[in-house]
Amino acid sequence: NLAVHVLSTSITVLNIFTFPYDSYNQQIQQTLNAKLNGALKGKFNVSQAAIGPNAHVPCAASSSLVLTGTTSLG
Repeated sequence: NLAVHVLSTSITVLNIFTFPYDSYNQQIQQTLNAKLNGALKGKFNVSQAAIGPNAHVPCAASSSLVLTGTTSLG
């Protein structure tokens, strides 16, 4: 199963003011995990996970999570 962990939540108003809303982290995390696992169940197998670029995605940012594996798009 794919699991998402929400570390921080904020809201920006008028592109000027940003307010933290970390009290919603767990609710957002549960919703994302439920939706992703339902939509992606049995669709892919991850054989390697790494932070930053690799041979397959050399342009990835150094903080990006890169998953390598196989998928079934049928």
